[in-house]
Amino acid sequence: MFLNKLLLLFKHCHLCFAKNPRITIKQTGTTISNTSACTACDQQFFWQSQPYIFGNYYAGNVLLSFAMLCSGSCIRKTLRVFEQMKICVFNETTYYYHQRHLLIPAIVKFWRSYQDKICSYHWRVRTLFYRETGDTIAWVIPQNLGRTQFSVAPLALSSIWYWYR
Repeated sequence: MFLNKLLLLFKHCHLCFAKNPRITIKQTGTTISNTSACTACDQQFFWQSQPYIFGNYYAGNVLLSFAMLCSGSCIRKTLRVFEQMKICVFNETTYYYHQRHLLIPAIVKFWRSYQDKICSYHWRVRTLFYRETGDTIAWVIPQNLGRTQFSVAPLALSSIWYWYR
């Protein structure tokens, strides 16, 4: 969004509709905040381009960090493109903060709950169960589905315990 087009929305006071209130613009990452102070009614109007999520993080900043993480793009190159286009964006430190404190924990939590759902489904329906034979794990299909069984390459017992905890 171009700033001059955004400022057209604030040519009038949003409370008393008087012309030309004092406008203060602040940019934080991808967010723009506007405070309009009207000289006619002595009221202030505050506007932000994005809502907060998780308490005190701007939604657009976190979503942009997530998109960059999922795309696998190089953060420096992506931020350089935004900088060359004069697009307001956060810095590399903010990206790594989002990644470490918000994105990776959320991905790990989702992945673990997804694994738990799959495992509980297979245990409940009894489509698969495993049998340890030495250092190999054999996946066995129950008798009512046939007597087929296949073996998986040797796995460490700790990884099996992690999977079926």
